[in-house]
Amino acid sequence: TVDAGGAGTCDALTNTACNGALYFSTVTTIVLNNVDVNGTAEQGLNANNISNLTVEGCSFTNCGNNEQFEGCMKIRELTGTCLFNNSTFTFASDETVEIINAVTNGALNLTVTNCTFSDNFDKTFGEKGLHVTTSNTTTNSLTVDNCFFRRLKSQGVRASATAGTFNVNVTDTEFNKDTKKFMSGVEIIPAGTSTMDINVNRNTM
Repeated sequence: TVDAGGAGTCDALTNTACNGALYFSTVTTIVLNNVDVNGTAEQGLNANNISNLTVEGCSFTNCGNNEQFEGCMKIRELTGTCLFNNSTFTFASDETVEIINAVTNGALNLTVTNCTFSDNFDKTFGEKGLHVTTSNTTTNSLTVDNCFFRRLKSQGVRASATAGTFNVNVTDTEFNKDTKKFMSGVEIIPAGTSTMDINVNRNTM
C-alpha cells in the first residue's frame, strides 16, 4: 500500500482517506478467512461504516512504516455481531487494532477469542493492542477471552465510552511485557453519561 499521509489526512479523527491492504466502506457483512497481510505502508485493514465483521485464522503483521496513526486495523463505525478468532496482529506502527464508534447508533457486539496482539513496544509510536471506544446511547459489548497481549507500548486492552452502556469482559487472557520496560493490562474508561459493566477475571499479568 501507499502512504496517504498523516495528520489531517489519515489520523485519529478520520480514516476515510487512509490507505489499507484491505479497504471496506459501507459493507454489511464481511468474512475474512485465512487472510495474511504482511508489510503495509499504512493500514493493514481500513474500514468505515461496516457491520458483522468476522476475522478467522488471519494474520496481520508489519503494518505501517513506523509512522503515527498506522496499524493492523483502523475501523470507524463498526456495528453488528462481530468475531475475531484465532488470528494474530503484530508489529503495528501505532495502535494495533483500533475501533472507534463516534457517530453510528447501531450496537456493537464484538467477541475476540484465541487471538494474539503483540510487538509494537520498539516502534516510535507504538500503542495499545486492542482499543475500542463508543459514544452512542445504545448497549455495546466487548468480550476478550483466551487471548495473548505481549510486548506492547501501552495497554493490552483499552475500552472507553462516553454514553450508553458498554459491557466489557476480559477473561482467561495473558498480558506479558516480557523483557520490555513497561506495559499495562486492561484500562477501562467510563465518561460522560456512560455506564460500563466490567468483568475482568482469571487473567495473567
